[in-house]
Amino acid sequence: MTETTPPSSQSSGSAEVPGWTRISMVFGVIALFLGGWLLLDFAGVNLPRLGRHWPLFVILGGLGSLVDYFAISRRPGALGFGIFGLGMGTIFYCLSTGCTNMTALGDWGPGVPLVVGLALLGTWQVSSTRDSTQLALGVFGIGLALAGWGYQYVRLELLWAALLLAVGGFFIWKAFNRRQK
Repeated sequence: MTETTPPSSQSSGSAEVPGWTRISMVFGVIALFLGGWLLLDFAGVNLPRLGRHWPLFVILGGLGSLVDYFAISRRPGALGFGIFGLGMGTIFYCLSTGCTNMTALGDWGPGVPLVVGLALLGTWQVSSTRDSTQLALGVFGIGLALAGWGYQYVRLELLWAALLLAVGGFFIWKAFNRRQK
């Protein structure tokens, strides 16, 4: 006699996946990269100093989280960490290699809230609970980035006013919507 799993306990997603898969993917990707780098260095390949390229580890961690999300777990947090790792790693890489200057805050600074906003929106989009706080904070982060980069083209007061009106209106709508339920 064969046993079948009741439909209520069957799931297609994160419930059957162990919680350590993202950590395994991140450390696995980083270990493969570092092992390859050291092997090439041992073989006499002229490589740049690894200390200057440390943000590659943040980028690889983000890639490991994305692999965990798309290939293994489908956990929303893995997608959020992946977007965050790729974005922040790219910003750090540009700063550490001289693509941009640390003093040019107007060039790279708005990228930080943009990355946070995109990570929150990505997590919100794939989450089954759809927490509206993630949506509001994600939109706020993207709006903050647009305001940071847009000050050169549009008056900053106008961008801040529009952003604060949108976020404030959303929270008021959320309060009324929650009260009706």
